[in-house]
Amino acid sequence: MEESAMESDSVEMSAEISASRLAEVWDTVTAALVSPGCSDSEQSLSDSLAVLCDQGLGQLLGGWLLETLQMRLSSSVVPEFWSGLKQPENELEERGRAWVLLTTFRTLLERLEPFLGEE
Repeated sequence: MEESAMESDSVEMSAEISASRLAEVWDTVTAALVSPGCSDSEQSLSDSLAVLCDQGLGQLLGGWLLETLQMRLSSSVVPEFWSGLKQPENELEERGRAWVLLTTFRTLLERLEPFLGEE
């Protein structure tokens, strides 16, 4: 009976370690996704992604990434884009409006580059 209780404790302890490890790899991956200059190595990130996928969390991670991207875009990138286009129509000639448009799209591209993986 005592042996059975010890085995049960061992199983619970390994589940806790597993949950702890899972939280650690989740933090590693999500930090790398939201902070492109993250200090973790590619191998560490790859290993962490493999653990998450092995645990069936790949779809959850994908959903999390899309939601995070959408929130970041709607809270900062989109307002910056539209404010860049706000120019009094009558104050600029066609060449000036084209320059504003070009500058605004360049800024948009700069803000999106971390998500697009371009360097």
